[in-house]
Amino acid sequence: MELAFPALAIRLDAWLHEPGPPAGRPSLPEIRRLLDAEQEALAARWLETAPGWPTATRTGFGLACLVTGHPLAGAVPFGRILDTLPPDRLSEVASTLEGFDTSFVAQALTLALTHPGPGAEAAAWLLAEASYSIPLADLPALLRARLWSPVGRRNLLCLVPMVIRGEAGNLLRDLLPTLAGEQEAQVQALLDLLRDPPTIQPTPPGTPPAPAATPILTPVSAPPPADVEAAAYGGPPNPPGDGEPALPLPGDTIGPVTVPVRGSSTPAALRPSPAPLPDQPTPVRPSVLPAHKPPPRTSRPAAPGTSGPVTRAERLTGWFTNLYVLAGGALALVLAAFLTVARWEARPAGAPDSRPKAGEKVWIDAVTRRPITESFLAADKEYRMGEIFRIQDRFADATSFYRAATALDPTHVEAQDRLGYCLYKMKDFPAAEEQFKAALRIDAGFYRSHFYLGRLHRRAQRWEEALAEFRLAFAGKKDLAQIGIEYLDLLIRLGLFEEARPVAGELVTRFPSNRQIADLQARVLQEGS
Repeated sequence: MELAFPALAIRLDAWLHEPGPPAGRPSLPEIRRLLDAEQEALAARWLETAPGWPTATRTGFGLACLVTGHPLAGAVPFGRILDTLPPDRLSEVASTLEGFDTSFVAQALTLALTHPGPGAEAAAWLLAEASYSIPLADLPALLRARLWSPVGRRNLLCLVPMVIRGEAGNLLRDLLPTLAGEQEAQVQALLDLLRDPPTIQPTPPGTPPAPAATPILTPVSAPPPADVEAAAYGGPPNPPGDGEPALPLPGDTIGPVTVPVRGSSTPAALRPSPAPLPDQPTPVRPSVLPAHKPPPRTSRPAAPGTSGPVTRAERLTGWFTNLYVLAGGALALVLAAFLTVARWEARPAGAPDSRPKAGEKVWIDAVTRRPITESFLAADKEYRMGEIFRIQDRFADATSFYRAATALDPTHVEAQDRLGYCLYKMKDFPAAEEQFKAALRIDAGFYRSHFYLGRLHRRAQRWEEALAEFRLAFAGKKDLAQIGIEYLDLLIRLGLFEEARPVAGELVTRFPSNRQIADLQARVLQEGS
């Protein structure tokens, strides 16, 4: 398909990759001039233009209209732009939005939530995936405006911070009596979701709902036959005429009690006994059931594969085997302690000292085999508090907790990395770069720090450093599509097609349904031939 408005599309692509704040990038004045010149044609032919533009260019068009305050932002709102994007392209939209100020992106996507088309569902997922939040007072208006899909409802609840979801439930209960029909059912479905918090996770649009669980029917066993029941009370029953019967027959007399004949009134043995007369002992009523007989003792069967009881030689072999296992476990603990001390002594230059303080308790993690100290546990509490604020997009508040965690334990690599991420989102790029490097001095293979360092180097046009960081990030985490996409895109931009071909082939194998990866592979085959 021929590229519509090619001059504008080229300028938009250049603007998205220029460094600096979006409102001050060199290409923006020329974009404003082209928007003024093609305003009527773009407003009338948008639905014909959109399929010919790449995903990033469409997203850039909507953002440029908002940044410049152009009238096209009203004629072609951002929600309408999201209408033209298939669900599997939304990850590329999220990558494009990361180059813009968080408050600006939140404002653009929040406006798209009120759009009547499917773009509102896409905006809800983009907001939820980036851990944005909306004011709780806006939720009733969004629910009255449209009927959301089950996936859209889940993403809407993700926009409500976890700490105020109880208040959201109260608001929805107050809203429920004012609605009827499908809108009432929609609010009731949201209340049901709030009762199951683990299901409230960002879900891409178009994801099919989880199938309902099939109930497991347990067959009811029939009552045991008479011989099994008798065996439970003392062995197999005696056949009639062979010794004493197992149970008394009707009409028999056992002591002072007569077993009634069928059809008579309640048996005397089952009637409540009258109160005993004074100075008379309470009569002892004999039982009509057979006496309990313990099962006969039998000799212990021989072990499978043996012909008799365990011999002394076999018993000694078992003892020595147990001693061998215990000795192996003790040796493994000693080796783990030795490796831990060796890791402390051989830390990289500039890395913080992770050895425990004098008198401090140390545990060894059973999975990672890393030493866990008391200072690490204290730092981990601060780190987890920071995570609560980070997912609410309150990066300044999260930063204070991450700094407290790194002060308590400088070797807490997750806290070091998350502190860098918050600084990155707050546009403090030099401080973020130093923080990611600090995380890598602790763990040189921490893929997330490599990935964001690559983004920072790419933003500063330090191409070799960016490529090296993306290589390390992709080598450390190959099951995340976004890392591979940005790595492959940089290889194509630098013209490194020999390296790009195997990377594209591996990504297509891992993510066969990702359209963005398929487009990048097509560019490799077309431009690298």
